[in-house]
Amino acid sequence: MGFVQDFLALKVKPTLGCTEPICVALATAYARSTVGGSIRKIEVLVDPNIFKNGMGAGIPKTEGKIGNIYAAALGAICGDSSLCLEVLNPVNNVSIETARQLIDEGSVVIEVLRGRTGIFVDARVITSEGIGRARIEGSHTNLTILESNGRKVDSSAVVSDAQTTKGCFFEGKKFADLLDEAQKITDDDVEFILGAINKNLEAAEFGLEHCSGLGVGIAFDKAINRGLLGDDAANRAKVLTAAAVDARMGGEPVGIMAVAGSGNQGIACTLPLLAFCRSRGLKDDRKLAEAVALAFMITGYIKERIGSLGALCGCVMGAASGSAAGICRLLNGDKQVCANAVTNVLADLSGVICDGAKGGCALKLATAANAAVQSAVLAMEGVRVTQKDGIVDEDIDNTIRNLGKLSNPGMTATDGVILDIMSDKLGKGAYST
Repeated sequence: MGFVQDFLALKVKPTLGCTEPICVALATAYARSTVGGSIRKIEVLVDPNIFKNGMGAGIPKTEGKIGNIYAAALGAICGDSSLCLEVLNPVNNVSIETARQLIDEGSVVIEVLRGRTGIFVDARVITSEGIGRARIEGSHTNLTILESNGRKVDSSAVVSDAQTTKGCFFEGKKFADLLDEAQKITDDDVEFILGAINKNLEAAEFGLEHCSGLGVGIAFDKAINRGLLGDDAANRAKVLTAAAVDARMGGEPVGIMAVAGSGNQGIACTLPLLAFCRSRGLKDDRKLAEAVALAFMITGYIKERIGSLGALCGCVMGAASGSAAGICRLLNGDKQVCANAVTNVLADLSGVICDGAKGGCALKLATAANAAVQSAVLAMEGVRVTQKDGIVDEDIDNTIRNLGKLSNPGMTATDGVILDIMSDKLGKGAYST
């Protein structure tokens, strides 16, 4: 396989629910699979960002339950680890009630490992017959430890992604190389990418039909229909993007095709481009697929530099940048124009924080979608923020490196403060399930 094929295979995956609590559920499902008996207790250690991102995220198919604690319980009770990031697909009313009972009894414990960096979940499921343990680290699906009563369990059959956890997938690649790679997609890749777009579109349509989550997407849609907002590419991009996030963050039973570990990033790499094509009457499926492939890879490229999870919003930094470049490609913009579009996004929105996954992400993703269209249009008109502005460099690769420095070490203290604020709210019952 070529580079773009490797990327699509390793970094673009189907998910059901927010990937951080789902990572917790996957770990407890793995742990539970190693021991029989009835569940007595579930203990989970997580890194600060898994903890943060799982606090306010809706758990799919639970009709409003939120948080890592429900994810942990349900993963152990009914999770199917063979489904990977769709591990909670078997959830039903019986498993929800069993989870509630375990939680009410204080039998599900989530602890955060302060100072731990990178994705880390270590789960122990204690039953009447022993203790199962599983550890996932480095990425949302990379199983590194599987034990039953202290003995190693063969996990060689588990499809893992250790090769994606070293933070160097794009080693030796520059921004301009990604535009060349996007043009190398095969017919099979086109089919896969169009399927990803349609999967995310179905989530948006569900969100609009059911007024899911905060209802941001449907509110924008109503505002357009009433003439309060223009019926243009940017606003239609906001509608679809926000509606899909409404559904996902609201815990609706809808799947999302994620990129670089995030369903919201997958949404923001696909639906703004689809909305733009619809608005402009563009009907070239291969061209759309190439643009989305580029958006996917730029998102991964930026995320590799700012970190998989942290204080900066990856959807705004990475996916909005990817979508902006993708829109320029739809308009036949060259490499420099695509770079200029990304420069405009980062000059505009660098510093937008991630304060966990929750309903309000629909607002940030609407902003990301709008910024993608705006930055692309400006770039096509010859507008580019110059190196005289802040973190912007003449070279796009250096600008992205500067963004990485802003993230780490620049905002490590900020991330801790965000966690402190959210933890204080947790103690006051703000995240009550």
